[in-house]
Amino acid sequence: MSALTNSVPKPLLPCVQESLLEHLMQTLNKAGVSLFTVGVGWHGEEVARHIHHSGFHHVTEVVSVEGYETGPLQTLVTALRSIAEIDDVLVVPADAFIPVSMFREIIHAHTRGDLVTLAVDPNAKQGTPVYVDTENRLTGIGTPTNNSHCVGGAAMFFVAKYDIVDRCIAAQRLGMTRVVEVLNWLLSDGEHIDYRLTTGTWFDIDTIHQLLALNCHVLRSDYIPTSTAIVVRERDTLHFGQLVRLGRGTVVESNVNIEGPCVVTEGCHIGQGCHIGPDVVIRDRSILMDSCAISKSVIFGQSVVPAHTKLESAVIYKSHVYR
Repeated sequence: MSALTNSVPKPLLPCVQESLLEHLMQTLNKAGVSLFTVGVGWHGEEVARHIHHSGFHHVTEVVSVEGYETGPLQTLVTALRSIAEIDDVLVVPADAFIPVSMFREIIHAHTRGDLVTLAVDPNAKQGTPVYVDTENRLTGIGTPTNNSHCVGGAAMFFVAKYDIVDRCIAAQRLGMTRVVEVLNWLLSDGEHIDYRLTTGTWFDIDTIHQLLALNCHVLRSDYIPTSTAIVVRERDTLHFGQLVRLGRGTVVESNVNIEGPCVVTEGCHIGQGCHIGPDVVIRDRSILMDSCAISKSVIFGQSVVPAHTKLESAVIYKSHVYR
C-alpha cells in the first residue's frame, strides 16, 4: 500500500466514484455533523484542493499540521486548537469508511459531561482490542489489564468533550504521539472513559486488499453512485455489440461485456472485445485498450491499460499496477 500512497494521499483513494474523504464527510453530514475541521499533512495542499473542488458545501476548515510526521496525536491537537471551543467533538480518521448508523449511535450514546465515548465493535476482525473489567468498565485499549476481558475492537472513532485537547497537550509533553496512548494514560490515572458497543461494516484501509474489499462492498450495497456513465448491478450483464458513445465523452467499443457489479464513470474509454467485471471500478477518464479482461479491480488516475491485459484483484493508478 505504501507504494500507492506515496503517490496519492490515503484520504483521496477511491470509494467507487468518490474519494474516501468525500464519502466520509457526506456520511458524517447524514449523521448530523455540520461543521468539519480536516487536519492535513502529507500532500496537504492536494487534499485541500480536493475538498474545495468536491462540491461539499458544508462549513469545512482545512488546517495544515506542522510536524505531522511525529504521529496522529499532533494532527488531532492542531485541528482541535484551530477551532473555537465547543461542547463536543467527533474524532475520526480522514481515510475511514464507517456507516452512518454507527456514527448516529455513538453520537446519541455520548452523555454531555463524559470525557470520551469510544466506539467498540464486538464483532470486529480489525481494530485495536478493547478490554473491560468484571463490571464492564473500560480498563485498557490494546493491552489487557488484570482480570480484564476483550469486548471487541475499537472502531476508529470517538466523541469527546472539547476539554480533551488539554489532556492531549499534556500527553505530548510526556512524549506520547498516538491517541490510544492518551486514552490508556487517562484510564491509568483514574479517568472514566465510556464506550458503546456498535456493529456495522467498516473499513480501516491499510492494504490494497482492504481497498479492493471496500470498493466491492460499496458496489454490492444499495449505494447509488452519482454522475456516472455506466452502472451495472450485481448479477446483471451489459453487452455492447457495436460502438456506443455515452454521457460526457464515454466510449464503449464493439463486442464489450460488462458484468456487474461495475461502475464506469464519465469520460472513460473501453476498447473493443473487453470483458469487465465483476467488482470493477473504472474512473477518471481512464482508457482500456482492446481485448482486456479485468475483474475485482479499481482503475483511476487517468490510467491507460495496454491491449490484452488480464488483471484480477489489482489497483491501477496513473497506469501503474499495485497489488
